[in-house]
Amino acid sequence: MSTVGNDQLAERPYGWVIVGVATICLTLGFGTNSTISVFMKPFEQEFGWSRADISMAFTLLTVGCAIGGIVWGGLSDRIGARKVGYLGAFAISFGLIALRWQSDLWVLYLIYFLIGAVGFAPLFAPMVAIAGLWFDRRKGFAIGIVTAGGAIGQGIVPYITRLLITEVGWRDAALYIGVGYLLILLPLLVLLKPAPTAGHSTEGANQTDSNQWGVPHKISIVWLSVAGFFCCVCMAVPLVHLIPLGIDLGCSPQTAAGLLLSLMIAGVFGRLFFGWLAEARPTWYTAVPTMHQAILGRASKSAEIIKSNPLRFIRSSSSSIPPQVIREIQHDGQLHPCESCGVLIYARPGVEEATGDAPRQGAEAPRA
Repeated sequence: MSTVGNDQLAERPYGWVIVGVATICLTLGFGTNSTISVFMKPFEQEFGWSRADISMAFTLLTVGCAIGGIVWGGLSDRIGARKVGYLGAFAISFGLIALRWQSDLWVLYLIYFLIGAVGFAPLFAPMVAIAGLWFDRRKGFAIGIVTAGGAIGQGIVPYITRLLITEVGWRDAALYIGVGYLLILLPLLVLLKPAPTAGHSTEGANQTDSNQWGVPHKISIVWLSVAGFFCCVCMAVPLVHLIPLGIDLGCSPQTAAGLLLSLMIAGVFGRLFFGWLAEARPTWYTAVPTMHQAILGRASKSAEIIKSNPLRFIRSSSSSIPPQVIREIQHDGQLHPCESCGVLIYARPGVEEATGDAPRQGAEAPRA
């Protein structure tokens, strides 16, 4: 198999098609998760179920997604994201359609659990992964766009569903949304292609299975999982209860759905920004001179880490830096001093030009 050059890997135009497909998949997938918020009031009124009981459907959906994410993410590495995506498309569509005929709480629980485990999970992790594999140089921004689709989906799908509920009732609304999903996802998934360097082999996966922060995967994955858990816990309350709360406070159902849409539009900008920020790979710290000395004492033993994770900024605070420490910062970190807001900041060459700060050669840092 021929080797593809780094320049070609960094930017392949078809990668943006993959990003578009993955973004729409996450838009619809995450949007389905939030449909429980617009169905809650109709369920309360028709069946007399408590809000806590209805909310359990969302809990079971997330449990299903957690289990399915591991299963389908691993399977997509072997058979490809497109095949797994087709499974998700059928499952999530028919799950929504099945809501039309449910009248028992346990059936509601089962449907949403299966939507999470077999519907949403195949449209989440595999799509994010394949989008990332198509990029090297702009990976963070590409994934930021994909996850932004998840944010807008949690606002726009409930909003459209609420419009349909007003016009045709909740049962037909679920039917129409499910059929619409099928019509959108099936032709869209045809466009998915495996990344040129990944294929489906273990060797290809290993070539791209690296990180930029020098932390072993068995540690970083655990920490990212914990962060994702607490992120979702904090988001679950507004996602599930904001629309019913808005109605309780006197808003019309459509206005209440608009509250959630506004919230998630803000989430889109946040995900795009942090996706872009990942491209900058910001690594910086601020410390007193004695801390600088301690860090420099380890520099000779961490040359590879310094090389793979270059610092862009070092800020000194509290007191002046000894001349010898300044020389070591400039030599080991390849950083140069520049004045910014009255504080001496050590920046990588090129940063001071971008910020408009002129380089300054000096032996001491002013007190912050």
